[in-house]
Amino acid sequence: MPKNSFLVLGLMSGTSADGIEAALVRISGAPPNIKSKLLGHASLPIPKPIRAAILHIAEGTPIPAAEISQLNFRLGELFADAAIATCKKLSVPVKSLDLIASHGQTIFHQGEPVSFLGAPTSSTMQIGEPSIIAARTGVATIADFRPADMAAGGQGAPLVPFADYLLYRTKNSDESPSI
Repeated sequence: MPKNSFLVLGLMSGTSADGIEAALVRISGAPPNIKSKLLGHASLPIPKPIRAAILHIAEGTPIPAAEISQLNFRLGELFADAAIATCKKLSVPVKSLDLIASHGQTIFHQGEPVSFLGAPTSSTMQIGEPSIIAARTGVATIADFRPADMAAGGQGAPLVPFADYLLYRTKNSDESPSI
């Protein structure tokens, strides 16, 4: 019998790179009757040296690939720490989570195609290695929302239409979100 309710922890860090936001949500039902309930949230600061490194890269400063790789893994550790700390704060065992969804930290986003090496190209890059989160928590972790949306022809903001659907649909709406 399929499960109809999922406990999901969402992780995100914004362009200011000052903290990691975590939200614990219970999601139930199926389109068009999906329901979500916020069970709790936390905000955890990003240490100043790591924030400075993120902003340095995001500003377009030339950085060796090794430093981007190291920061990707270091942020994965911070996101895992945030997941564990949020569960502790909310008195929810990490192992009770069905899923962790991590947006990661955007360090570059070009939603509209520009000419690159002879072809129109759009691209995006988020760091905060989801494999680290999954390994540290033992919970299936999904990520790469922006690249997946762009590969399907979107602008790299796939969660906005789904959130709009959940928050603003009418009772008579029979449209399902296309995610």
